[in-house]
Amino acid sequence: APQADGYKRRGVRAPVKKAGEKTKAEIFLEDMLRSGLDPRTTVVLPLEIPRENSLTQEQMKIDIVNTVKSMCQTEKIDVRVDLKERKLTVVCGPDSALPVPAADAPLVARLGEEELAIQDLPDPAHILDQFGAGRYKFQVQLLDAVRKQEEQRDRQQAIRDKKEREKAAKDERAAFLKARQE
Repeated sequence: APQADGYKRRGVRAPVKKAGEKTKAEIFLEDMLRSGLDPRTTVVLPLEIPRENSLTQEQMKIDIVNTVKSMCQTEKIDVRVDLKERKLTVVCGPDSALPVPAADAPLVARLGEEELAIQDLPDPAHILDQFGAGRYKFQVQLLDAVRKQEEQRDRQQAIRDKKEREKAAKDERAAFLKARQE
């Protein structure tokens, strides 16, 4: 029997959708259509950003864009981040598909000829769907552009330091040989 607070004893009731209330997916689809985006080539995802975040909004946008492009394995997508409304829009270009298996590949690795007029979603849409569809949702660690830049700067500094040490050692050796000859 349900308790007074609306919960069953062994679990939580599913929330009841009120008449006229739209789901998040319906709201995203309306926004997509209102913006003039094609639902066949566009993916809209909700963003869940942790509160204890130390990045600036601009840095977070850069990190999100880099992460999505890395996940989709292509640069040929347009990634739009709206932190205010907490949503991510990915527009796939016509050439954003992943490489197609060779024609001599076994039939299980490629599709045969099809006669239906069904159009598939772009590959990036399928990839992004794997991270947030259905019952299980996965958190994705953002690529950190600042850390990446710092690592690159550190590597370059290490190379410069090594060259300077080698030059100093060479000069010291030359001075030693010169002093020895005198």
